[in-house]
Amino acid sequence: MKVITSSLDGTIKQWDYNDGILLKTYTIWMSIYSIFSPVNSKNLFVILRETDTFREGSGEVRYCLKSFTLPKTAKQTVPIEQTTLVLQGLDNQQKKVAFGVNCEYAVAVNEKDLFIKFFEESEEDSRRHFEHNEGKFTCVACHPTEYCIATGDAVGHLTLWRNFHGSLKSLSKNKNHWHALKLEDVCFTAEGSYIFTVGHECTVVQWQYSTNSRDFLPRLGAPIHQVSCSPDNTFIATSHKDNAIHLLSNRSVVQTFQGLTRAFSQQLKTIPTGLTLDPRTKAVVMNGKPGHLQFYAMHNDKQLFNLDIVCQNYITPMKLDKPIIHTEVENAAFDCHGDWLATVERRDDGVTSMEMRLKFWQWDAERQSFILNTCVELPHQAKVTDLCMRPPNNKLETSPMAATTSLDKKFKIWTLVDDSDIYRENECWNCQSVGFYHDLPAVKAAFSTDGSLLAVAFQQIITLWDPDLNDLKMVLSPLPINQAIIRQMHFGNGASSQYLVVTSDNLLAVWNLLTCSVFWTVDVGADIVSLVKDPSTDYFAAITKTKVFVFKATEQEPKFTYRVKKASIMAAIFVPHAKERSGPDVLAWQQKSQLYLMDDLQQILTIRSEAEFLKLEKQKSIKLSNLQENLPLTPFSALLEKRERKGMKISGAVMHGTPSTAAVKQLLETPAHVLPSVSSLCSSFMKILLVPKSTNNSKEIEDDSDEERSEDEHTDSDESDMDVSEVRNEHAQEIDQSEGQQPTSVSEDMVYIRKVSKQSRSSFSWMKKYFSEVS
Repeated sequence: MKVITSSLDGTIKQWDYNDGILLKTYTIWMSIYSIFSPVNSKNLFVILRETDTFREGSGEVRYCLKSFTLPKTAKQTVPIEQTTLVLQGLDNQQKKVAFGVNCEYAVAVNEKDLFIKFFEESEEDSRRHFEHNEGKFTCVACHPTEYCIATGDAVGHLTLWRNFHGSLKSLSKNKNHWHALKLEDVCFTAEGSYIFTVGHECTVVQWQYSTNSRDFLPRLGAPIHQVSCSPDNTFIATSHKDNAIHLLSNRSVVQTFQGLTRAFSQQLKTIPTGLTLDPRTKAVVMNGKPGHLQFYAMHNDKQLFNLDIVCQNYITPMKLDKPIIHTEVENAAFDCHGDWLATVERRDDGVTSMEMRLKFWQWDAERQSFILNTCVELPHQAKVTDLCMRPPNNKLETSPMAATTSLDKKFKIWTLVDDSDIYRENECWNCQSVGFYHDLPAVKAAFSTDGSLLAVAFQQIITLWDPDLNDLKMVLSPLPINQAIIRQMHFGNGASSQYLVVTSDNLLAVWNLLTCSVFWTVDVGADIVSLVKDPSTDYFAAITKTKVFVFKATEQEPKFTYRVKKASIMAAIFVPHAKERSGPDVLAWQQKSQLYLMDDLQQILTIRSEAEFLKLEKQKSIKLSNLQENLPLTPFSALLEKRERKGMKISGAVMHGTPSTAAVKQLLETPAHVLPSVSSLCSSFMKILLVPKSTNNSKEIEDDSDEERSEDEHTDSDESDMDVSEVRNEHAQEIDQSEGQQPTSVSEDMVYIRKVSKQSRSSFSWMKKYFSEVS
């Protein structure tokens, strides 16, 4: 089985599906936006960009549909020289092109235009063009056996087009409407008895083709972008805007393929929670679906699970330009062991009163998930700006503690207390103390490494508190820049534990808490969007939208600087390695942890040295070569391997005519598509199987060869007229008779060798005939 893929680099690649091996690469020298391989068609169809704009001076880019045939050649890279224009003035979306009734015609939609191209008709009469008087087209599909076209538009209509062979007068349209928003995709079942439509309602609608009756599968979690039906009608696949694929069968979801969950709501232009590390699983935790947190393992590139924080269904808006404001998770923090998770969720539409909850979740080992322990309604009177949990103190036994800051000019300290009653033992979280300073908004909070100190930033002023007594210890003077509000704040680790690193707009500053003074400051030249520290070392990373600075709190000069190209960074995090890495190809600050960046397209990026990048590419190529060497054996190659390993025993002796290892390996490892025909290989390969002539008896064998030549030619001519199965049976009987003979003298041995040689030539004749018939 082969798979064909296309890319914007202008290449079409042909892959072996079972083994994952690249077979051929075809180049077309133009960006390919979509590729089609219709059933019962020898041609491939691609969507390419037109060389000129569709309308002069409009600046609007249009695309065209072209067809071509893949050339048959043994070369690995093949250029495609000739293509045929099918339709032009199109869009580059794949779901706006379809093929109907055994690829008799092609259909494409764009804006309010419907284009049809009949392949069997003449060039002048082969094209049809119809206009739609409703909303703009969004998708199209064709009935597999009948001349019917189904289209979807921006107002949610499903329209069935029939009698489109002739003029506009003969055209008939049947309009159906259920979707409140635009219809994203449409498809027919394999036999055409049902139609499936999807959209922003998170629902799959099943239409009966003959009666237009409807059936629904609702609440699939996220708006559906595409839908497809399997050839045997067993499964329905839906592609969702949160980067998930669901397999549906018997009105239920049987399988979900979920990568990194993509935030599709217009409300989430950024990641409110940022990137947080789960200490238990070493997974990166961030916003996922609306009201969810996703746990994503960077080492395995796999999503572990989604945690529903809000416990509310996604509600589809009435208009896409006026989305509904959902309750969203804005803050999340773990304790050092991953036993507790604290979250803050909020909903504020500016019309009704604000909803806000502080929740504490406890890890349940039996359920392997977090269970809600405490829910605090309206913990602050305004938005919560920061949430952090205290690290444990190895010298003192301390209970879990969390701190929250808010724009209501207060910070609160939360502790785990005993909440036992007469029925059971229980623990819950309670507010222990409240703090404030000079009626200023509290913007950030951070605990020291040993948990004995709490730093709270009130706009541009940093205050130091004893978290157990809620006692103000020290007030640090404002930063050198006037009215510079603190954006991020972290204590150092290890040798840098006495330093406090803060950022304010484009300023990076480090405070020495032993002297209560600014140790050093640096102007990075742009707003710092993220400040993260390595949990395993004393390294920090300050990230702007286009630059990365890696440094230590003890040194002003950065250890590493990198400019990010073609991306705008939103968040970053250090993830510890499963095993510490070392070597000349690994950067010094990446030996224990790896820095990951998330851009505005919600893509995860990382930084590697050039040597490490080349090493990874080499490892990939080695894996592919090993995969090719370990391919499963065919029945014929398994037979040859068995003969080579055990040998062919005749009369208790090993036959010394088996092919060499190099010859067999070269034959079996060569790709099948570059080998010549089997009939041409048969002669040279079967000569290897023949028994070599003995040097001592070569003269006697040559004397007998002339006498046997005529007999052999007569035998070969007779055997060529025989059926292959009869020759096989006769050959098997000869082997059975020969196995019963034992050489007793030199002369008998020479006779036996001549008989075997004759038998080998006889077997060669029927195998040659067999291979020629197979080829």
